[in-house]
Amino acid sequence: MGALPQPLIRKIEKGDFKTVAEITNKHFSYMSMTPSKIAARISRGFFYFVAVVDGKIAGFVDIEVKEKQARVIGLAVEDEFRGRGIGSALIAKAVEFGGSAGKRAVYLTVRQSNMSAIKFYERQGFVVARELEKRGEGFYIMCRKLET
Repeated sequence: MGALPQPLIRKIEKGDFKTVAEITNKHFSYMSMTPSKIAARISRGFFYFVAVVDGKIAGFVDIEVKEKQARVIGLAVEDEFRGRGIGSALIAKAVEFGGSAGKRAVYLTVRQSNMSAIKFYERQGFVVARELEKRGEGFYIMCRKLET
């Protein structure tokens, strides 16, 4: 049995917008994402990276870069590609991007009920920085400090 192909992590291209919107809506149904919304987010300073395996988009991460920090807005990997290190590669790219932009930390928000995501982010070096409640649900703000 051969090794599984490694993902290519690259910046999003316009031709990827439709697929990334579909993946977003599958994993974050409350977002109602469209290709034009992705374009608008990019024009407002969001950055998207996609993971490509065998020519197919397997997942994405989107990041917002602010004055002192970078914030991962979303991370999604298609079910058929899970367990292959794609999520780790995407979050590593987000952390690398935040560092190259001179930011001191990368933050993200995760539901307290999403234990698998919390464990995943902990394995990637994130720690719980604080808790918050939105719409009656508990969330963690997780942080990974960066070398500057």
